[in-house]
Amino acid sequence: MHKDDSRVRCRVLKEALCEAGVIGQSVLDVAIRPGGVSQRLAGNGLSVTGLCRTQEQLDACSEAFESLPVTLQLGDALALPPGLGEFDAVLALDVLGESPDWQDDLQPLLGRLRPGGRILFSARAQDHVERFAVEKSAGQGSIAIAAVQLRQAADALGLAIRSVTPCCAMDHGAFVFPAEGRILTGQHWWQRLLTWIETDPALRDFYLFLEREFFGRMPLSLSPSFVAVLEKQPDAKGNQDWLAQQAAMNAALGGKIDFAAVAQMLPEPEAWQARLAAHLTTPRNRALFFHLWTALWGSAPDVDMASFLPPGQGQFLVEWTHKGMLDMWVTALARAWHVPDPFRTALVYHDVGLGSVTEYSGINNLLTACLKKEG
Repeated sequence: MHKDDSRVRCRVLKEALCEAGVIGQSVLDVAIRPGGVSQRLAGNGLSVTGLCRTQEQLDACSEAFESLPVTLQLGDALALPPGLGEFDAVLALDVLGESPDWQDDLQPLLGRLRPGGRILFSARAQDHVERFAVEKSAGQGSIAIAAVQLRQAADALGLAIRSVTPCCAMDHGAFVFPAEGRILTGQHWWQRLLTWIETDPALRDFYLFLEREFFGRMPLSLSPSFVAVLEKQPDAKGNQDWLAQQAAMNAALGGKIDFAAVAQMLPEPEAWQARLAAHLTTPRNRALFFHLWTALWGSAPDVDMASFLPPGQGQFLVEWTHKGMLDMWVTALARAWHVPDPFRTALVYHDVGLGSVTEYSGINNLLTACLKKEG
């Protein structure tokens, strides 16, 4: 597994959201890169101006964009070159939020926007940090922006929030996998599972379905990042409505989790449920979904896993959940019984504690006994 695979997947998701949100014919990309969204926009006939921080980056982009309508200059979001003019859209992927003054950093970029133009940028979601109690050290080196801060900035700068789409949940989400007590997306086995996306079309389609058709429609609190599309015209009421919608979705996800709780956030709930069932016909997809759903809703007071599938099709989720809980209970028992005295003392031989030696066989014997009793 390449350690940057997850970042590449996340970047692709962000670029697709930006491509869909661009309007007009002229684009300023303040962090242009070969093979990125601006290359596709230019290929579709848009006029693109791109900024490169270094001469090395500029040379690489010059070669990549040689036959496309792209103008390249040295500069970046915090050091705009003079004489840029105005554009219909400004792209700022992964460049804002590097300092607490991210709102101030927006203003020079807005000066390059025509009235009614759009600025599109990505950032970390503070709502996600708060929902899953992420420690500061677990961040990605950038400031996280809360929904309320985004609305306040839009109002103060005279902008209209056109869309704010969550993303990158499956690669960088902070939800904890109960069996290990650790963040799911930080586990090597989970990242290894995701690497199959490159060679397994069914898994790739399922990954995109969950990112776009589930996490992309949920509140910011479920995903670690987002792409915001803001338009250069004031809309205080629309911005407040957007924030109220975020609050309503979070409230719906604050109690029992079942399909009814999320259905109100999906445009066609029954069709979505049928598509989910179709994706779960392969073993790898079923395993991914079970582990993801277990971690995502791990802190909820009650979860009805089977309800997310059409009637009669979710029994395997119930069975897997039960077996997962049994496995955690048995493992905890096998690892703990020999720790206190008198067992700890009795299992010392030549000053070497032998209690841990019993764990493997203990887990096997306990699981065999429990499953035999259930069977």
